[in-house]
Amino acid sequence: MTPVFLERARQAPLGIGMDWRHYRFRHDIDDAVALALQHLSHSWSVRIFNPPAGFIEQMITVFGQQDASSLEELHMLKLPDEEVSSPGGLVSAIQLPDQPFASLTPRLRILSLQGYIRFHWCNQLFTSPLTHLRLLLPGNTSFPTMDELLGIIRRCPLEQLVLVQCLPQRPTQIGLTTLPDDYTLADVPTLRYILLRDAAADIADFLRRIRIPADCHIEVGNEHVWHAVNVADIATTVEAVAIEVGCVMSTRSNESKGHALIITHTRDDICRWFRSNLRPSSGIVHHFTMEHMEPRPFVMSLALRPPGTNPDEQRRDVLALARAFDRITPLYHLESIHVLAISSGGADLVSLATWLDLFDGLRRVEIIKAHGIPCHTFGLALGRSFRDPLVMPHLWKLEVGYIHLGYPKGPGQLSKALEEAFHWRNEVHDLKLSVEFDNCHISAAQLRRIQKASDDRVIVSGNSQTCSHLSDEEDEEDEEDVQAEDGIGEDNLVQSS
Repeated sequence: MTPVFLERARQAPLGIGMDWRHYRFRHDIDDAVALALQHLSHSWSVRIFNPPAGFIEQMITVFGQQDASSLEELHMLKLPDEEVSSPGGLVSAIQLPDQPFASLTPRLRILSLQGYIRFHWCNQLFTSPLTHLRLLLPGNTSFPTMDELLGIIRRCPLEQLVLVQCLPQRPTQIGLTTLPDDYTLADVPTLRYILLRDAAADIADFLRRIRIPADCHIEVGNEHVWHAVNVADIATTVEAVAIEVGCVMSTRSNESKGHALIITHTRDDICRWFRSNLRPSSGIVHHFTMEHMEPRPFVMSLALRPPGTNPDEQRRDVLALARAFDRITPLYHLESIHVLAISSGGADLVSLATWLDLFDGLRRVEIIKAHGIPCHTFGLALGRSFRDPLVMPHLWKLEVGYIHLGYPKGPGQLSKALEEAFHWRNEVHDLKLSVEFDNCHISAAQLRRIQKASDDRVIVSGNSQTCSHLSDEEDEEDEEDVQAEDGIGEDNLVQSS
């Protein structure tokens, strides 16, 4: 069927694609694809996914015989789980020669190489006018020099750049030295999307050498490896991430628009910072969602590898990320943040001093969303901050979600800290604060106390059982506290009679 189709197609533009995962036991597929590849001279797209070891050499041979001057897209994927044994040993990677085709590829715009694909960075493909370059190379053993990579960046009118585990590797992971004052950055004015994932120091060294447009969507995934040879100390990693944030934020305006900053720490071993401009029409919204943000954000993450497997290692991870939080978060132009959302399952991520500094810097914030933060220090910091009328003067909504307001038990529990905070807010600030508890563990007595402190500007949403998650014993203890403060305890009733 394939020869008949190709004869009919003749010089019509062809798109050739095959994913062998769907045809694992169809050996005739190899011959059909090899025949199709002989028509590269009038093919605009080639997609080769997971070719078997026996076909790779045949494919490379056919490539070398064909004119690829019409080729616009080349996608190749070789997953490691597709490795197979052969009489000559383990054959898995696709080895691309420096000149893969018999001709140059002057029309090639999209180049995507993923998985076990090997090549030299002087490959002819990188001389094409690429607009989309995606290199995802786990287990890569051949890394470019910085000059080689920056040469590609300067030559190509890139709109999308994805580099995963293939950045130039520094000889040691010690701290970065300052670039010379006369260093010329690689300008990428057409770039609209960039994704980098690698060791933090390697990302920082690359990112500080290029100039990215202010409206570019940026995603950076940093990794810090514990207990490995020649890896960075956590302090070096944190400083590298700080350099990355500084490079990006230097291109971001902190005056013209409102911004949202979302920080998530839902696992002990990873923390993410997500910053985006708010859409001009957002204004004050009662239910802030991702739809209120513009589509070109800046996403930064720090992951610790391997993640802790015992309490000591897990605490090590949390303290390392707490150090990163303290260093990195203030770099996000806090004075321009209108919406702050923080999700964390750990009480140690943010210290009292850090909360106070954070709140002090939020001069324009209107909405704060705190989800899963079971720490008394959060409420305590709010109480201290609300005593100053200049701190968060525009804050009108606080949303607290997925926390236990009785944490920890005793006089330091979060509900009492929040109660005091709301009292001070109403005493000092003209703008009244609305509070929403979403899917929180809150007793009826705790809710009454907070409603009283906040002038009944409280909404309870989410799970319909929200107010009954505490035990009857805990609720009775809170009720006794309320009665004592209101002067209606048992002793007072006796005296008044």
